[in-house]
Amino acid sequence: MVSIVLQRSSLERLLGKTEGEEFEHLLGRVKCGIEARAGDEVALEVTGDRPDLLSAAGIARAAKGMRGDAAGLPVMKVEDSGTEFLVEESVASVRPVAVAAFVELAKPMDETSLVECMQLQEKLHLSHGRRRRKVAIGVHNAEKLVPPFVYKAVEPESVSFVPLAKTEKMNLRQILEKHEKGIDYAYTLAGAKKYPIILDSKGNVVSFPPIINGALTALAPGVKKLFLDVTGSDFEACNTALNILCQDFSDEGAKIKGVKVRGMNGTVLTPVTEPEHMVISAVEVSKSLGVTLKAHELVQALERCRLGAHAEGDFVRVAIPRYRADFLHPADVIEEAALGIGFDNFESLAPHSFTRGTKSDRTKLVQRVAETLAGLGFLEQSGFLLSSQEKMTRAKETARGLEIKNPVSNEYTLLRPSLLPGLLDVLAKNKHADYPQRLFEVGEVLVRDDSRETKTRAEVHVAVVSAHANASLTEVASSLHELFKAIGGWDKYRLEPSKEELFMPGRRALVKIEGKEAGRAGEVSPQVLEGLGLLMPVAAFEIVLAQE
Repeated sequence: MVSIVLQRSSLERLLGKTEGEEFEHLLGRVKCGIEARAGDEVALEVTGDRPDLLSAAGIARAAKGMRGDAAGLPVMKVEDSGTEFLVEESVASVRPVAVAAFVELAKPMDETSLVECMQLQEKLHLSHGRRRRKVAIGVHNAEKLVPPFVYKAVEPESVSFVPLAKTEKMNLRQILEKHEKGIDYAYTLAGAKKYPIILDSKGNVVSFPPIINGALTALAPGVKKLFLDVTGSDFEACNTALNILCQDFSDEGAKIKGVKVRGMNGTVLTPVTEPEHMVISAVEVSKSLGVTLKAHELVQALERCRLGAHAEGDFVRVAIPRYRADFLHPADVIEEAALGIGFDNFESLAPHSFTRGTKSDRTKLVQRVAETLAGLGFLEQSGFLLSSQEKMTRAKETARGLEIKNPVSNEYTLLRPSLLPGLLDVLAKNKHADYPQRLFEVGEVLVRDDSRETKTRAEVHVAVVSAHANASLTEVASSLHELFKAIGGWDKYRLEPSKEELFMPGRRALVKIEGKEAGRAGEVSPQVLEGLGLLMPVAAFEIVLAQE
């Protein structure tokens, strides 16, 4: 969810006067909730999959459809400004995509419209733009610029300009090192040898994306002509952001003038506004929602959501505006149909069959294991399924964790294949606490399994660690035996010699159940303890309890 603050008067100027209950009901139907009110200000919580609702214009557009004031695709005419925007090949390895447009406002910006424009820009950066990594937006005073424009990558020290909120020139490297926005967003250009900039025909720096705009084009009350630039790594994401901005301005009476972006893949007039299409069966929607809808009724429901819709027999062709970024599957169309019908209009039905909930066998097993180990003096610990390669390496874990493609933190780069690295990390972070420290965890891990379609298999493991002066294999083997007596199978498991690097030679064992490897046990090697900064001996075991 994304939080925004709007003036209720701005909403009502676009939507019309609404009473309290009607206002809240309309917002609920377009997936917005009121968090707080203070005078004319309304704090709203907007669903994260709808970046087009992060402004008064976007919410009003959607609410008009739900109230019946408008239906179908909203109108936005795009004229050709005749301006070219050259995207040079030099940006291909840094930030390869750029789109742009001019906006001629119906009336000059005032303080309120300026604040709301800046809020929309930043909220789009945060959500749709993935904190500027995927999409970054520049909004400029177009009257200060002289087209055409060029987007290229340059040496960090080769270009200097006065950035927003400063009065002196800085080169690109200095901006990343000293400017507040440069420090905040330097990670978006990590590893880049050259940095992207946008210049006008006079050599003025329009923007240093995705970091900061030039002070030359700063917005202020009274501005009437805007230049919008959107850069990023994906054309559709950038075009969606530009469409959101242009549609909002268009709804308020502005003229939108497209810019011809000329790059490595040809020339295109942006924003690209041609709707995308999906075809869906009215029968399929009816089955999914538990109602009976004819094609024309489905059309009406979708048009209330400001989608284009046309019946073709029992099917409906749906036109999706380019400012909508949330349509990936026919299920998204079905959700829109439900919103268009209104959840208040669905009939509540009693369950067709009687069911009674009970604990699964797996849950009973996990609880029995936890109770047994707690009774043996171990303290329960709950870790995250997400872990890091650093933890795996320090614990000499040989099982490979499933790596996350785009981790948001170095702390969580993979899905854990075992529990012991996490427990050892807890010991390392609690060296200041009294000993003995005896911990256990029962939790899920994810391991590789090429025999399955997903190439993965979920397992439930149990692991214990015991840290004190006399910790030994004998101690944890005794605890393991008591555990098997409690859950069954004490006569089916065996300990056999192991070569596990985590444990000391001669003091380590494989746990086998009916001849199949099911776990490991031993005294943690001095090399691992030294790497963790642990001075006390540690003994441990880990076994598989269940598989999916």
